[in-house]
Amino acid sequence: MKLAITYLPAARLYRQRAVPRQGAPIDLAAHLERFPKDGGVLTTGASSTHVTAGACIVLGPHDIAPHVLAHEFGHVLGFRDTYIRGYRDRGADGYEVTEIAADPDDIMGSPGAGPVLRRHFERIIGDGSQP
Repeated sequence: MKLAITYLPAARLYRQRAVPRQGAPIDLAAHLERFPKDGGVLTTGASSTHVTAGACIVLGPHDIAPHVLAHEFGHVLGFRDTYIRGYRDRGADGYEVTEIAADPDDIMGSPGAGPVLRRHFERIIGDGSQP
């Protein structure tokens, strides 16, 4: 596996269009369409950090822990979440969030603290192991 990182300045990405001001709302789908299609993308512009279109990590305006960024990169590499999260509207009392981690000792099951495991590398290298 080879990882190449290329920085695309906003002026190059937007070419003859006005570059959005920092903090201004953007059309995220149109923004992502400007990137090359032959690799992953790390960009800003979301209200919360997430992966979209399979290979695009879009950062929100808040700080992000290194484990969480590694978890999101895991999605770009093809790993799925190994936790289940549910939400329930409690009306005036707010929302109830329930999360069940199948394996809290796996970065894909515990984005805030789980480690990257040997099986992750084995899957990437391609020896047939499953995560």
